[in-house]
Amino acid sequence: MKSCLNATTLNQNVSFPDFVRLAGRAGFAGVEVRIGAAQELARDVGVEGVRRLFADAGVAPAHCGVSVGLQRAPAEYAEALRRVPGELELARALGIPTAMIVLPFRRDGGEPDPRRVVERVREIGDLAADHGIGITLEFIGLHPAADQRGDFPTTLGKTLDLVDQVGRRNVGALLDSYHWYLGGSQTADLARVRPGMPLFIHINDAPPGPVEQLTDPMRVLPGEGVLDLAGWLRDVRQATGYDGYASLELFNPQIRELDPEVAAKRSAEAVNQLLAAVG
Repeated sequence: MKSCLNATTLNQNVSFPDFVRLAGRAGFAGVEVRIGAAQELARDVGVEGVRRLFADAGVAPAHCGVSVGLQRAPAEYAEALRRVPGELELARALGIPTAMIVLPFRRDGGEPDPRRVVERVREIGDLAADHGIGITLEFIGLHPAADQRGDFPTTLGKTLDLVDQVGRRNVGALLDSYHWYLGGSQTADLARVRPGMPLFIHINDAPPGPVEQLTDPMRVLPGEGVLDLAGWLRDVRQATGYDGYASLELFNPQIRELDPEVAAKRSAEAVNQLLAAVG
């Protein structure tokens, strides 16, 4: 597997071009792209200028998200959906193979309507297919007591159930080690991942303590927590054949407070040590 960095890990005042350069200097093989920031840069320097940014930094644009939210009200969703083709067009131009949608995980958008979620994922999946891009669905595995989860897709198993209902070959899953741990996903469900299904991986470690007390900002660097990340990655690879990027995604305030150059290098060291242990 190859190392990758998500911009949420570093100080949030770092610009998109500087983030790409920092990741390259630290030794990451790829980065996740904030597609809105990439579009803004492309308006200034053109798509070729964005490509040169990645080439000069020595990192690949590995993954991105699309800006449409599945829980939005109809009018707001329709407005966001109109932006998606442009986002996907730039992703294709940059060679990004997969784009992410975060699945509903809280009730601030109302009680989830499973049929509406399926319809919207199917719609976005069809737009992505038109651009040759896969969609990965990220499930948020916060512990059940957090908000009495109900029908929210909190595990890989529930996410694959949704993928089956969507019925699009370019729709798959994003596996986040922290959400896997908090939601109680099962290794056995990896056998349900069909050959060729789009996948992407987020890596982060969990501190010791009761699961019900863990929150996103408490994520720590690989090797500083209680998770057997090397074993988990080997399980994923053995069951699915995945050998793509493993992207570090932290929301840790202590890491963000570090000088971005220091934070990026420290992050790369932790990720590369983990990937070496995976073999």
